[in-house]
This record gives sequence, structure tokens and C-alpha cells, in this order.
Amino acid sequence: MSLADNPFKVLILRLLREADSTLSEHQLITLLRAHQQSWPCMADEPQLALFQVHFLTMNALYQLQGELWRESIYLQVGPLAIGFVDVFPGDSSGDSFGNRAGEGKVLSSDIAEEKIRAYYLDWGNYEATDSDEVQRLLSSFWSRYMSEDQQSQAYAVLELEPDAAWPQVQKSYRRMASQHHPDRGGNARRFLEVREAYELLSRRQVS
Repeated sequence: MSLADNPFKVLILRLLREADSTLSEHQLITLLRAHQQSWPCMADEPQLALFQVHFLTMNALYQLQGELWRESIYLQVGPLAIGFVDVFPGDSSGDSFGNRAGEGKVLSSDIAEEKIRAYYLDWGNYEATDSDEVQRLLSSFWSRYMSEDQQSQAYAVLELEPDAAWPQVQKSYRRMASQHHPDRGGNARRFLEVREAYELLSRRQVS
């Protein structure tokens, strides 16, 4: 398994994009469960299952935080406030979703916060719980999430035919990401929708 296999990543991006305000971790996990009612339990032992849900959620959030930071969009990750905020850490200005150039900035200068981020980005900390269960969970999730409807919608967002080849997907994503990027006057929510579609289709390349 690898970080790219995190099954929550695409769905979390969608939920945060659609949210009217920041969410707590509890609210986000409640939404995740509501959108995937057929999820099997992860582990038979309740505390282990709770840990697995929590870890996958935080891992996905920190992956997205780093990726979107490079796109000049700041995703705040905290137990009581998760979502896109108006300014980068330490800044006093910026428009919707924190659309300021992230180059030259750091996500955090707080050592404790960096240790937390590093912990959740280390896939080994999750696999150590039960590697067989990790394999079952990821395979089970993606077999349902990668439905034909989901794929067709993603192709449509990227303005492609459903049978478009991967190089076409990459080319369309680069074009549309540039067109809708907030730093270029685009709409942040539209940019995130494009990014979500690309994340979903890119997952097919490693399935």
C-alpha cells in the first residue's frame, strides 16, 4: 500500500469543497459515513476501527493540505476547524480560500504541529495496526467508489469523452487548472472541482 491509495482523499476534497464553513473532524467523519453507507466495518474491535477512520481522515487531509498549498490554496487542518480559510498562516490579507502564492512560505513553524503532520503522513503508522485489514479496506472502498457514474462525471468535469486516454486527462487538467486557478482570476470552487476529478481519474492509473 502507499499514500496514494488512501480511499478518503477524493471524497474529503468534495465534502470540503461543498461545505459552507469549516467542519470539525467529527462532522467530517459523519459526512464520510453518510456518503458511504455500505462501508464495511474496518476492524472487528471498535477502538481499532475508530483509529483507522481517524488516521485515514487525517492522512487524506494532510496530503491535500500539502498539494493545495502548492496551488496557493490553504487548507486548515485542526480538530475543530477543517476547511479552506481566507488567509495563509501569519498573513493578514488574501481573498476567498486563501488565494495567495504559497511559494516561499512554510505550512507551519510550530514543531509540535509538524510532528503531528509527519505522523499522519507516515503510512507505516497505519499499516502497523493490521496490514491485512488495510488491504481489505482499501480494495473494498475503491471497488465501490470507482463506479462508472463517478468516472463519467469526472471525465465530464474535465470536458473529456469517457474513453479519453490518460495523456488527454493530464492535458485537460493542466489547461483547466490554469484557467480556473484563483491566482489567475478563476473561481476557487471550480478549481477544486477540477482537482477532484483529476484525483479520481488518476487513481485509476494505480488500481
